Amino acid sequence: MGPPGHEGKATLTRESLKGTPEAAISDVLREEIRSGLSTQERKIAICTGAASLPPEERIEILTLLAADSDEIVREKAAGTLLTQPLANVMAALARTDAAPEMFAYCAAEFSRRPG
Repeated sequence: MGPPGHEGKATLTRESLKGTPEAAISDVLREEIRSGLSTQERKIAICTGAASLPPEERIEILTLLAADSDEIVREKAAGTLLTQPLANVMAALARTDAAPEMFAYCAAEFSRRPG
C-alpha cells in the first residue's frame, strides 16, 4: 500500500528496491554522507536532483545533508526540503526503516514550513 492519494500506483521504497542496484546506490550514498566521505559535488548533486533517487530516499538523504558541516550543502539541502511535496515527506517518514535524523529534522524545521 502506498501513501495516501497514491492508491493503485507503484511506489518505489527501500523494501521494494531491496536487492536492486538502486537500493545499493541509496545505501552507499547514505553511508558516505553519515561517515563524512561524500564529496561536496555529490552532496550538491543530491540537493539539485541530479542524482536519480526515489523521492522518499532523496528526502531522507536531504535531511542528513541539512545537518552537514558545509554551509553551502546545509543551505541547499534545507531549501530543497522546503520544496518537497508534503505527501512525499510523509511517505518517507512512514517507512519502517526511516532514519532517526529525518524525524528530528522534520520536528525541528517543518513547523516553520509555509502552508
